[in-house]
Amino acid sequence: MSEKAKKLSIMNLVALLVVGTVSGAPGLAGPAIQAAIQAFPDVPTSTIRMMSTLPNLISMVLGMVMGSVVGKKIGYRPLCILGAICATVGGLGPFFFHSRWGMVLFFRAILGIGVSTATYRAALIMRSVDASKKAQFIGWSQSLVTFMMVVIQPISGYLADIQFHYVFIVYVIYALVFVVELLFLKEPEPMAIEAPKKEETPANAPAAKGKFAFWIIPLALISFLNITCLYAFNTGVSSYVVDKGFGTAAIAGTALSVYTLSGAIGNLFLKYFTKIFGRYSICVTDFCIMIGLILLVFAKSMPVVFVAAAFMGFGYNGGSSSLQFAAGRVANPSTLAISMTTITCAAGLGSFLSSYYITLAHSIVGAATEVQSAYLLSSFIFAGIGIFGFVFSKKLYGEDKAD
Repeated sequence: MSEKAKKLSIMNLVALLVVGTVSGAPGLAGPAIQAAIQAFPDVPTSTIRMMSTLPNLISMVLGMVMGSVVGKKIGYRPLCILGAICATVGGLGPFFFHSRWGMVLFFRAILGIGVSTATYRAALIMRSVDASKKAQFIGWSQSLVTFMMVVIQPISGYLADIQFHYVFIVYVIYALVFVVELLFLKEPEPMAIEAPKKEETPANAPAAKGKFAFWIIPLALISFLNITCLYAFNTGVSSYVVDKGFGTAAIAGTALSVYTLSGAIGNLFLKYFTKIFGRYSICVTDFCIMIGLILLVFAKSMPVVFVAAAFMGFGYNGGSSSLQFAAGRVANPSTLAISMTTITCAAGLGSFLSSYYITLAHSIVGAATEVQSAYLLSSFIFAGIGIFGFVFSKKLYGEDKAD
């Protein structure tokens, strides 16, 4: 990377960070789902819920399709600007056109196109900043998305209580993202790619020029398992807390807030976390999730649930960022975008299949409830992932690419 590429102003760096905010776009309208069900009583509930799932599905498909050409035939900057435009149009559209549910889903599909551009945010950061700042900016980018959700979702809930379509007003924030990217986002300079000589190739070096690095596949599998096996906490903690007699669903919501905030705070310090634990960063985060699940299973009071949520929130969010950072180190520069997109899309697939995993876990474990079965089985799975990450830490973590 040239000196010119390294000299980024504060606003250039802000533009780099806001690129990832479109990844949280589908969830901003989440509080309006129940209001939409009431507004469209003739539409099946499963179809209403596509308001949240359709953008993610489109994002996953487009992310994989476009990953091989982003940064080569298609620049990062124009793609991200297009993403902000789609997020603005697709987000705000249902506020004006909501008489038919088909029109709402049409605009949510446009939103999904915008969301797909966020799958390249980590690759863009890896290409735009020097090695000492890569982990820091990947962590900050993820934290920004989390804090945005924490701030905007309560506003969304308030607007949805007025009328369901009022919730889409919050998407005006992406008009601001568009302006920032248009004015300040820079296209990273082309990266010189040179295949290493055979006799100089270290054991854990990335694949030769043009080849997809093998260790991206295990990283993607870990990304898939992380969300598949942990999503039961997000969707089932309220019923778990009530069944255990620890409190109400509102108290369980506080546990989810602890989960979210601990992950956001952890990502703010990702640079220092990766510096301390180095190639063991991935296995440490998965062991944190395992500890959280064990605490949750054997919890006798709500404070223990809060501690468990903190462990899991840090482990999952820190682990997701660590996986992206590791993928950037393992991937060959010529396949950086598609490699990091694979990590993101694997998580999207895991999110989609998580509900089926809960049913499968219950059939295997047979605990008192489906959620408890999922927590028990997941604790063993994360123990296995942690051990795998420890044994193959050097392969999974890769090496810094030359700046």
